[in-house]
Order: sequence, then structure tokens, then C-alpha cells
Amino acid sequence: MAQKLSKPLKKYRNELVGLVTRSNEIFEKQLAYISAGAIGVSMAFVKDVTGDLEGTRFKLLLVVGWLLLVITLLVNLASHIWAKNKHNKTIAEIDGGNYSRANALKRLEQIDRINSLTIATLILGIISIVMFMTLNI
Repeated sequence: MAQKLSKPLKKYRNELVGLVTRSNEIFEKQLAYISAGAIGVSMAFVKDVTGDLEGTRFKLLLVVGWLLLVITLLVNLASHIWAKNKHNKTIAEIDGGNYSRANALKRLEQIDRINSLTIATLILGIISIVMFMTLNI
């Protein structure tokens, strides 16, 4: 049987539950915005501005940009599920009466590292595509 939670711990637990819920809602939007936005704009650029890919220079920048954006989407997808599991583990520890702040902070740190990786690949992908566009105007 789980121990009775203190008010601060119960509040923290409820915040984690809310975080998981909000994260699930935001995740769908992030995927749509990133994929439809960055990849879509670059495809429209190739079609409408350059006419076709054969007439462009520095195609590797476009390919690298698309590859980085795909990596961003895949890592973001996987990390979302992974983060949800980490939050659920902390919730289970709180419910089971064996909460460890150190373990919870360690899990949050791991989530932050993955999020930083996806931000980096997103930024590098967009920079690569913008460079391609700039060099082909």
C-alpha cells in the first residue's frame, strides 16, 4: 500500500501527470509544424524558385538539411515515448512511496540532453536548407 503523500509531493506528482498530458498534445503539433514547415518550404523553393533540382548548385546542402530534419523527427518521436516512460516511472515511485529526488532529476537531465540533440539537428537542418536556398537564388 502506498504511503500518504505530503501536499508538496502530491502537487509535484499532479504536475508530472499534467506534463505528460501536455507533452502528448504538443508532440503532434511539433511533428506537423516541423515536417510541413521546413521540408515543405524547401520543396516549394525547389519547385517554384529553381524550377527543378538538376539546375541547382550545392544539392548536398539540401540533402543534408532534409536528412537532419528527418533525424530530428525520428529522434523527437522516439524521445517523446522515452520521456513519457521516464515521467511515468517517477509517478510510480511517488505512488509507491519510494520517490528519489536524485533519480527524478537524473531522468529529467537525460530528457533535456535528448531535447538539446533534437534542437541542434533541427537548427543545423534549417541552416543547411537556408544556405542551399541562398546559394541558389
